[in-house]
Amino acid sequence: MARSSGTNSVAFTQIIVCAVVSIWLLMTLTLPADTRPGTCSTEALGQYPCEIILVEFNGSFAMSAPDKPTLTLILDAPGFAFGFIDEGHGRVVLPGIYMQEEDRPACWSNRQTGDRICAD
Repeated sequence: MARSSGTNSVAFTQIIVCAVVSIWLLMTLTLPADTRPGTCSTEALGQYPCEIILVEFNGSFAMSAPDKPTLTLILDAPGFAFGFIDEGHGRVVLPGIYMQEEDRPACWSNRQTGDRICAD
């Protein structure tokens, strides 16, 4: 005896729901969620208390604080990163490449602009 189309429809819906839940769980469990309090500084903004947010497992991070723009450094290769700034109107690419300082690994310098970003 053949199955009715209603039974096939229910089985298909259950498979889709299981697949969506599985994908959601994988994304939730693999996304970095490490946030810690810290002290941030830039040439333009000075030093201020902030939250340092891990955005990728490779060490890429964002610096966030009330009344300050959010700065994000995305590691491109070990010791090299490119940056973004978000002043509440969307992310804007920062010019140049940021290089991790050997004597102070929490700081990143941009030779092109003279900027320095530190997240301690």
